[in-house]
Amino acid sequence: MFLLGSCFSNIFVMITPAVTWCGFSVLQGVYSCVEYLAKLPDDWKYYQYLSGVDLPLKTNLEMVRIFKQLNGSFNSGIYDLEESRRQNGKPSPLPLWKSSLSATFSRESAHFMLKSRLVQQTYKYLRSTFCPDETFWTTIAGIFAQESCVYGVRDLTTLINRPELVAHKFYMEYQPAAYFCLYEKVRKRALDRNFKFDVSAYGELPGPKLLSGTPFEKVKFGSPAGYVYY
Repeated sequence: MFLLGSCFSNIFVMITPAVTWCGFSVLQGVYSCVEYLAKLPDDWKYYQYLSGVDLPLKTNLEMVRIFKQLNGSFNSGIYDLEESRRQNGKPSPLPLWKSSLSATFSRESAHFMLKSRLVQQTYKYLRSTFCPDETFWTTIAGIFAQESCVYGVRDLTTLINRPELVAHKFYMEYQPAAYFCLYEKVRKRALDRNFKFDVSAYGELPGPKLLSGTPFEKVKFGSPAGYVYY
């Protein structure tokens, strides 16, 4: 893995503590990456989280066009937080919400995280909570969230037409053809100069609408599918 970093100037392999499922080490590892990225001199615009079992549903060009529509907004899922996840008897620096580790946010948001006293206090508070990686993003900022499942070949038709940027999750021991067929589809689209991709719907999400000056009461925060946006 470290050879990747020596071969490509845009790849950096982080050294983090051993990661345990739903432990603070998950958030710690990802937050270390955000800290590193925020300090880079490179002119990057948006952070997109990908895990080892994710697959992008959009080409690189499509993602760039989508990020431009998002207009610097912070995008993460949002649910009510189960009370059992809180620290007993200790108030949180900020109201806690449940989301997902998958998030998309701008470089300005990354800089804000590093400088905000409240964000740092919340980060430390979450050390003693259950699955803090599913709480951090939406709590400190707070578009799309849906249940996690392992995708197979029967999901391909649906996934190809989904508006999300990334699909989570694929396991090589369960119908690996789903992963490779979807990858091939996205790759072919990347090479097709005539493919038309309409990004206008992404500019209608709550984040970019609010940043563009649309009054709060005129922004739609729900969807027919039951998703809640923030």
